[in-house]
Amino acid sequence: MSERKIPLITTFILFGTMLFHLFACSGCNDCEKTENCTNDGSVQLSGSAVEVGVLLPKSGLAELGYEEPLEWAVENVNAAGGIDGHPLKLVWKDIGKMDVEEAAQELLDDDDIVAVIGTDSSSDTFNLAEKFIQQKKVLVTPAATAAMIFKAFAGQKYIWRTLESDVAQLRTMFIVAAKEEVESVGLITSTDTYGATFFDWFGFSLRKWT
Repeated sequence: MSERKIPLITTFILFGTMLFHLFACSGCNDCEKTENCTNDGSVQLSGSAVEVGVLLPKSGLAELGYEEPLEWAVENVNAAGGIDGHPLKLVWKDIGKMDVEEAAQELLDDDDIVAVIGTDSSSDTFNLAEKFIQQKKVLVTPAATAAMIFKAFAGQKYIWRTLESDVAQLRTMFIVAAKEEVESVGLITSTDTYGATFFDWFGFSLRKWT
């Protein structure tokens, strides 16, 4: 397993656990509390599915194994009774093949989609956030780590993420550098929304954590 995969898997374990607790709370494993339980103690799901959109790549260079942990989360939610007896279903838009703005608009226009998971990019998430807020549809990103997202949309109940910002990355990097008694450090990053965190916080983090 590559080192690149380890943080991704950790993030999705946390994300899957969050999905399980958010959506399975109205399901049940206790047959005395529901009419949907079968004789063997499992839960019989019925009715229309509760649909959650997924705005992540399933193909191309940006595909990093998003599908498996999300399907694991859905299986566990549905095994626990779904959402008030209704099955949870993922509706994928593969942004490895589709334009991300067009894919997002399709999910925004679909009234059956109650929330969306995505995107994998800080720039895309930042650019799309206002549309989700305007249409009052929840967007949960498992990958966008730019500090600018939190600063711009803090307190907006429709924009969420399941991991810390890159400020925490910088803090960790400088703590390790200080421990190893590194004498000099440099910065190479992009100039987009993602890279802005490193430019904005590099000097402060250097002074505070070294």
